[in-house]
Amino acid sequence: VFRVNYFGHTAYSSPLGEDAVAVISQLICDEGEILLINASEADISLLGGHFCLSEISSDRAWQDYLYTAASFKTYSGKKLSGQRNHVNKFKRLYPDYKVRLITEEDFPKIKAFLDEFNSKTEFLRWSEKVEQAKVFDLVQNMFNINQVGALIEVDGKVVAFSVGERIKNTLIVHIEKALTKYEGVYPTMAQEFAK
Repeated sequence: VFRVNYFGHTAYSSPLGEDAVAVISQLICDEGEILLINASEADISLLGGHFCLSEISSDRAWQDYLYTAASFKTYSGKKLSGQRNHVNKFKRLYPDYKVRLITEEDFPKIKAFLDEFNSKTEFLRWSEKVEQAKVFDLVQNMFNINQVGALIEVDGKVVAFSVGERIKNTLIVHIEKALTKYEGVYPTMAQEFAK
């Protein structure tokens, strides 16, 4: 089980291993009441049979998306037609855009990108401020922790980038940032990073 700071409160991840009930029992014994985050429906079902769950909520903004590699690389099919249309618009508007893997020489350009990205965002929530403070730190250390990244440039300017990692046959995207004034750049970045 992981203990984390969740919006200023101590929270715990769903326990991994054979006896989640015993782990939660010990935490409740030690603390009286706990906040559990990232619990699956199976976790909730299991724990609900043993403990009083006072509130269960889901925030769509914090959910992950899973795609097959083939559908993500092409955005084929009716379900992904919106993303495909945005990519096509981006390619029409910026036919000379460039996509490439991030190198250490790109860090100053990414820093300039983040400065612009952050300057356009006002009245950030606490969690967004924390995230933005950590993004460049991750970028600067990406090669030390076996991350891979790609960026999109328009006229030599970074307009989007992604950083993630490969685990076996899965690409986990940790960061994806883009300047939305470049219409269609987010789905284009996602697609190009998958490719």
